[in-house]
Amino acid sequence: MFSDRMGVLFRRSKEILQRDGLISFIKRVFLFSVRSFSYGNYYIYEKKLNETNDFEFKSKIQNVTLKIIFTTDQIGEVSNEGFDFSFYSNIGNFKERFNKEAILFCVFIGRDLAHASWVAMKKKSNMDPILLLSIKDWQKKASIGPSITNPKYRGLGFYPYTLCKICEYLKGENKQSVNITTSKHNTPSMKGISKAGFGISGEARYLKLLFLEFLNEKPTKGVT
Repeated sequence: MFSDRMGVLFRRSKEILQRDGLISFIKRVFLFSVRSFSYGNYYIYEKKLNETNDFEFKSKIQNVTLKIIFTTDQIGEVSNEGFDFSFYSNIGNFKERFNKEAILFCVFIGRDLAHASWVAMKKKSNMDPILLLSIKDWQKKASIGPSITNPKYRGLGFYPYTLCKICEYLKGENKQSVNITTSKHNTPSMKGISKAGFGISGEARYLKLLFLEFLNEKPTKGVT
């Protein structure tokens, strides 16, 4: 896999160098290097989906609509019903993510999209590079992320509300636990995840450099 990627990269670099010249090639290499570098410290959260779980969390606004979307066609169908996805500009990834069987949980206030969270039931649909390296048994586990809340509706509890609805769904699909990560510096995200009943199961340092990924994971105790 790595050698295949390097071969494609080498051929593409040669084409750019021959077509656009050295200066343009250097600029592209610099931009590629910046985009291909990632480093951070994260918490890994987990929630056990057992019989005693409390899946109920009420947001500050009760008149909401939850939509669970499995395909790109459903995005069109929901939009045709009058629901507005316009604030969520990442539409370009919808098709790719649904093709990998990711699931999108959407919460609407009236017709406005207030919150959206992606869920991966399988390894191929996972979008979190940390959990891709961390989760070993996808038969029993699932992962959540990325998630986004409409700025107009922040602070109203839609993140933990959606997480609880996701956990309820996953339990019905016979998953035994679910994981989610967040940066150690993202205090609002940590609060929302904790309100949904997740506990910290580990800490992780993640580094991505070009096509190389490194994860240093340290488990902790006290998962809810």
